[in-house]
Amino acid sequence: MLSGNNQDVSVVEDSDRPQGHFSGYATLLRFALVILVVILLARQIDFASLRLSFDRTLVWAAILFQIPMITGHLWYARRHAILVRKPPIPLLIAVEAIILSAALNIVTPGRIAELVKATYLRSRLGVPLAHGLSAVLIERLFDVVFVGAIAATGVAGMLNVGGTLVIALPIGGLTALFVLRPCATLLSKRLAGRHSPFARFIERQCRHIVTILKRDIIARAALLTAGSWLAHLAALALFFHLLPMRSLSLPEVTLVFGAIVLASAIPALPAGLGMFEAAVVYVLQSRGVGFNQALAFAIVLHVAELLPAAVLGPVIMLRRSMGVGQLSSDAIVAIKGMRRR
Repeated sequence: MLSGNNQDVSVVEDSDRPQGHFSGYATLLRFALVILVVILLARQIDFASLRLSFDRTLVWAAILFQIPMITGHLWYARRHAILVRKPPIPLLIAVEAIILSAALNIVTPGRIAELVKATYLRSRLGVPLAHGLSAVLIERLFDVVFVGAIAATGVAGMLNVGGTLVIALPIGGLTALFVLRPCATLLSKRLAGRHSPFARFIERQCRHIVTILKRDIIARAALLTAGSWLAHLAALALFFHLLPMRSLSLPEVTLVFGAIVLASAIPALPAGLGMFEAAVVYVLQSRGVGFNQALAFAIVLHVAELLPAAVLGPVIMLRRSMGVGQLSSDAIVAIKGMRRR
């Protein structure tokens, strides 16, 4: 097992883990969490509005929407895999971590469930928590650059978002990516030799950033980020092409896409509930679509966006540990060890 600088807290070997009753309780807890996720998701969906406009065309549009989205999810997972460690983690496990995080983000505010990626990979592969969290940080910076670039295409003006803020998003993200590695190098040197657990944790994060943020990986991560966003755009174009309305032009689809991305970036309710629908309805109404029809399209589109995580997330929760309990147990053991010293 990894220890010392290579691990955040000691990872307990499988043979040392309590079996029997503990394993049964863990399964019950995961099952209870799945039930909670399903209940909260069901409460968030406006089934009355959905039922009024439910027809075969919308069903097919939502189903075929998933085809380009699968490609986007795979590119997104590959980006996560190469940012977590060298060599990259297996793609399937990266996909599981992303789906699990997305499923929990449906019912948690502020995308806090992004942290579950790190705990899951620590549980499955022994990836240090510091490495997983720094990978999430780097991912978010790449996404900020692309979100800002998309918003700067005119969507911000349409949604009455301040132009200065929109310009600051991609510039700030690019600046952070450029200075992150040298800052991490400097900070890791300053923290070297510190005995504080927090200082050692930050030092491990910094050393991982220095190792990962090199030109070849930056270039690959940027291409995968662009590819995943373009696949999402292609999915939207296909969705609106299949709807019983006049076909939206590519610039109009891009406008809807930008509105969704920008609305999703604003802190809101779990899964972006409300903001997502409002952004889509606002843009579609400006394109001549009636309010009721636009709302129906927005609801179905949001369901299509959440569908893979809502269906596959609970399956992963039942089959795999998210690693949160393991991390808590190991942290308690580490704290007790520090007190004995």
